[in-house]
Amino acid sequence: MRNANSAHSMKRRRLLGSIGVGCSIAMAGCLGFLEDGPDDTAEEFIEQLDDGEFGEANSLIHSDSTINGAGQAAEIIGAYYGVSGVVEALNISVEGSSVVNEQGDEATVAVDISVDLVVEEVQDTIELSLRQEDGEWRIWVIPE
Repeated sequence: MRNANSAHSMKRRRLLGSIGVGCSIAMAGCLGFLEDGPDDTAEEFIEQLDDGEFGEANSLIHSDSTINGAGQAAEIIGAYYGVSGVVEALNISVEGSSVVNEQGDEATVAVDISVDLVVEEVQDTIELSLRQEDGEWRIWVIPE
């Protein structure tokens, strides 16, 4: 009787061990999906500008970037679409994004946007350059 119980107990331990290892691998894989890639940061940056959350947007700009804050970033984007001086007049919706190029700690992301200019809505793509800082993706350059 003891051998039958030992064999059953051994199978049970193997099964529970396998389940534990499987769950650990699954959790590690899921956590990897939670890390922000350069495209996530680029989208969040545009969304923060659109919402007027310049403090949040500033936190997404690389500390060594030549961009002088989120206000300047919004002005650059606004000027491109002919909206100057009134950042609030710019209504941008992010439609999606894709990483165009990623090498080491540098990346270029194409963000598909819809810009509501009151008289018309424009579909466009804006490319943002990003660099990593302290392991996080940050905005490096906005095209002018």
